[in-house]
Amino acid sequence: MRNFSPEDWKTSIRRFLLGLDAWVDFSIFRSASGARETYERFSTFMDRFHVSGWRRWLNELASEGATLGAVGMVAMLALAVPAFRETSDDDWLKKSELG
Repeated sequence: MRNFSPEDWKTSIRRFLLGLDAWVDFSIFRSASGARETYERFSTFMDRFHVSGWRRWLNELASEGATLGAVGMVAMLALAVPAFRETSDDDWLKKSELG
């Protein structure tokens, strides 16, 4: 078994930490490169769907209509929940408070 002196421990720890730092730096660099390449591929793919002129206005109008329709449906459902609760009983037609 080797007997390490405090200087050997310091050197070993420094080398380990330097290697760990290099590994972390390289991993971050590699993931940033991968993210950049992925974004470039996505951007190139999305360029296929570029719409201009009257088609863009039609697309915007349809999009706004769909958004407002979805908001309207959520609002109508929120307003209908009390009626759903009131009529959840089996004998809701016999209640005199409904009339």
